[in-house]
Amino acid sequence: MSIDARGVAASLCLLVSGCHAETSGLAMPVSSVDGQVVGNPARDAQVPRADAAVDASAATDATTAPNPAPPVCSGRFCECAARDDCDIDCAQEGCDVACHDVKRCDTSCGRSCTGRCDRTEGCVASCGAACVFGCSNTQRCALSCGENCQLSCQGLGECEARVAAASVVLCQDVGVCKIVCTGACRLRCERVGVCEVVCEGAGLVPTDGESERGCRAR
Repeated sequence: MSIDARGVAASLCLLVSGCHAETSGLAMPVSSVDGQVVGNPARDAQVPRADAAVDASAATDATTAPNPAPPVCSGRFCECAARDDCDIDCAQEGCDVACHDVKRCDTSCGRSCTGRCDRTEGCVASCGAACVFGCSNTQRCALSCGENCQLSCQGLGECEARVAAASVVLCQDVGVCKIVCTGACRLRCERVGVCEVVCEGAGLVPTDGESERGCRAR
């Protein structure tokens, strides 16, 4: 995980500029006119206005709001971690993407890519043909892939996937696993509450087994 040094420096600068006004060294009234006390102009200039303090506090809060940096990429590898939201888009063939320890992850990668979401509240991912993508330790995953892909969901509350022909999906320790196939596909469920396959492609019929089901051509 990398730290955006410029962002930290900017936040520190804004915090410093929003410091409280100096309130020490107040002077007592120095003169009177017709029996009425007249304030010391120097003292009055030093006393901070209450509304100015509120404005400064609001400005500080606004400028220190989270402003996450983009994912860290090196060549075909992209990683996003330890943030609220992550967005990764790697269109080139053979990318390797990783998203972990975040609240939400939105990931896409091209043909023959590999990817994973781990320890997130929600993950939405799409990958091209012949990709391999895994989702684990997550509340909910919504995946989609091209032909001949391999997807896995492990330790999830809910896993949904839409796959093309010749694809394989594995669900382990998942509350609900629902797969939509647009071509012949296979789904293996292990320790799953609900295991469901929908055959959406023309001429497809469902196949049911003890631990494996899917769709095949009629």
